[in-house]
Amino acid sequence: MERDVEAEARAHRLEDAVSFASLDCVGPLLPQLGVSSLDLDALREGLRASLRAHGEALLEGEAGDLAARLEEHLSPRDRWLFDRFFEHTFYDVHDENPHWSAWDYLFHHCAKRAEAHDALGLPAARRNEVLAQYVHLCDVGEIMAQHASLLEGMGSDWDVEVFVRRGWFPQSDNGAPPRLVRSSATARRCQIFVRWLVARLSEVELRDVHRAAMRLADDLTVWLPEPLRDLRSLDAAIADPPESRP
Repeated sequence: MERDVEAEARAHRLEDAVSFASLDCVGPLLPQLGVSSLDLDALREGLRASLRAHGEALLEGEAGDLAARLEEHLSPRDRWLFDRFFEHTFYDVHDENPHWSAWDYLFHHCAKRAEAHDALGLPAARRNEVLAQYVHLCDVGEIMAQHASLLEGMGSDWDVEVFVRRGWFPQSDNGAPPRLVRSSATARRCQIFVRWLVARLSEVELRDVHRAAMRLADDLTVWLPEPLRDLRSLDAAIADPPESRP
């Protein structure tokens, strides 16, 4: 039978995301990553129960289905929050979250390089306001410091088990989970910035920024699987959960 490489990669990434969110050194940071659970302890226990059940099924020779285990062990609201985190915020490399990764890269490029300031396609005063807000909102230094504090010592028994099972090396800034905290926090801060931007700019300005960003992405050879999505549609995709969700 022919392997479904894409499905295998997604399943592996889902295991990474569930393992990551279940960690004691990550759990307190989850609200800052967009997982605003009403009970973080229950959420993490549900994630861990899902991983255990998934592992037991694999050991017994059954087909693993971690998504189904999450359905069993998480409340509907927590499942919705985790799915949003997995689809839009959690990523390791650019091609796992290309649109948010690309937008952040393009804004960062414009903010950090004086010669690129005009590439946003906005008048100078508006452009300066937008870039200043990007720099203000998208700094991940504080959350990285919080994560480093949570990583001090040997870590909890659960965390050590996950590190070994996933082959993660937390003592390195370029290892996981620090690398995953940085990329996910970067995506989440960019989402907060984009929400501000969508509320701040007119429809004409948003279209101008989108056109300018597509040109800049081409100039910088930013890989995308499809044309760069516009900011309003990206913001709508990460809308907060309905208050009626239990």
